[in-house]
Amino acid sequence: MNDGKRLEGGYYAVGYFDILGQRRKLFQGTELPGNREDELKRVAERVHETAGVVRQFRELFQQCFEASAKVIDEGDDDSASRMVSWGMSDAYVIAVPLADRLTGGSRRRALKGVVRLFHAAASVWLASLAVRIPIRGAVELGWGVPIGENEVYGEALAAAYVMESKFAGGSRILVGRRLVEFLDIVRYGKTPIGKNAADLAEMCRRVIRQDSPSRFVVDGLGLAMKDGSSTQCDVIDMALAFVRGEIDIHKENGDHKLVSRYRPLLHDLEVASSKCRKNQVE
Repeated sequence: MNDGKRLEGGYYAVGYFDILGQRRKLFQGTELPGNREDELKRVAERVHETAGVVRQFRELFQQCFEASAKVIDEGDDDSASRMVSWGMSDAYVIAVPLADRLTGGSRRRALKGVVRLFHAAASVWLASLAVRIPIRGAVELGWGVPIGENEVYGEALAAAYVMESKFAGGSRILVGRRLVEFLDIVRYGKTPIGKNAADLAEMCRRVIRQDSPSRFVVDGLGLAMKDGSSTQCDVIDMALAFVRGEIDIHKENGDHKLVSRYRPLLHDLEVASSKCRKNQVE
């Protein structure tokens, strides 16, 4: 059904993030509860437990957004462009507009929004492991149109969803090639946007690393190591303890697929923890 209204669209950077293991917990056991009181109680408890995790996850994202804003916008009158965010069950979506008419005419504001998105995603990824709520996700650039006050529809969201659901695998946040190419064009000054925008694109690229010949990921450990504080070292150690525990559990259950997904993460966290503690001593 079409009401005849043409929606104003533009380019967005969209991040799609999902909590790992939620659906398995939600649907374990009886699919359709009977009338027995104990069955109904068990289903209700499971829903309340998983809903609490979803709420904690969203609150964590909001806290990291606020923290990134204080760092990136400090002493700058040109604040980041407005980000749109909304939840869908155990998933969370963030969209940052890049088109001039969607950002009040400032590309710099738009890129500051993208920097905040990357910094928040990197912080949430590591913190989620530390608080035992592992996530995975994807961020991509594409065309979109707002279809409500807090929702954007379009190819960027579709691409981010496909990347997260089909290619992310374990706990990591993929970055789409189109978004990486856009940031490289801006930071190398191949557009008339200006040096300030190039510096912001460089800030984004510092939070991205190449995970394989065809995949880029948000570098949450790199951002934490750059901070170098004892608090960040503690967060890394908590994440490491969680991943070790998950590997032991999945080994015991004979789930080799999940063990293989956590092993690369275990190695990265062990290296980061060792370097972090060594730097603290020095």
